[in-house]
Amino acid sequence: RVSPRASGLGDNSAARSRLCRVAAPLILEFTDEHAWPLDISVFHDLRMIIEETTHWRSPFSVDANMAGSHLPMLRSSAGRAYLSFCDDKERQIILDLLENEADPLDQPFLQTNWVNENLKTYRNQGYATRGPKAFRPKTSSLAVPVMLENRVVGCLSIIWITSAFSMTEATSRYATKLIELSQIG
Repeated sequence: RVSPRASGLGDNSAARSRLCRVAAPLILEFTDEHAWPLDISVFHDLRMIIEETTHWRSPFSVDANMAGSHLPMLRSSAGRAYLSFCDDKERQIILDLLENEADPLDQPFLQTNWVNENLKTYRNQGYATRGPKAFRPKTSSLAVPVMLENRVVGCLSIIWITSAFSMTEATSRYATKLIELSQIG
């Protein structure tokens, strides 16, 4: 008889399932307390895929149905966080594949100086950010990696309406809280 774990062979779905199972009640509690929506996303096929979200619960979400949505790697805080914390070899493969896709929206972010400066900064500070000019003009976001055995398995992101507060204020309020939340479980 085939065990339920067999379906996860080769695609990391067991880790994703565990991540979502542990994270779902925690992100609901966070949104209930802070009002802003959170997303749990995972890397798949050169995109970050939102697996769990509290957009539906947040009174301030401008994107109510985000579960299953694809986020660009270089223009989303989740993608930037993932790239900052994955191993060097994986990062280079992803960047090479994104370069080959030749998406014109990604080109400014594929410049060597942008990649080297920003991904290093994100890793050193423990989180990545996205302003409204990079993606989704009404919102900004901040994301932290979710690590399992020294490997990034997903990202936790908070999204807010850009006019509500500055990036500096957002990082002051939420960066440490998200880092702590990503380490629970």
